[in-house]
Amino acid sequence: MKDLTPLADCTKLENVLLPRRISDIAFLKKHPALKRIGNRGFGAYGEEWKKVPLAADFWKENDRLAKQVPMETQLEKFRQSLIAQGNAPEIISALFLRQGWPAFR
Repeated sequence: MKDLTPLADCTKLENVLLPRRISDIAFLKKHPALKRIGNRGFGAYGEEWKKVPLAADFWKENDRLAKQVPMETQLEKFRQSLIAQGNAPEIISALFLRQGWPAFR
């Protein structure tokens, strides 16, 4: 699972456990109902939601995730820098597609 943005539409979502290796979750910091966020398995919290960190505590411990720029924005900056260095846009787009990245046009 890579795209968690549909969670933004779950307006009554109060608790969530995220995959450990996930990015692009800064949007969750603005979620109005989210009270608890964890990034370990439920068993690590004794299978009790009250042991999952409060959202504010999660963001304090994971400050870099709270400030993270969406991956697409980072990739587009990278693509533009490669083109600015004299690389052909067609080659860069092909490379991005081969990696499974968006090939912005």
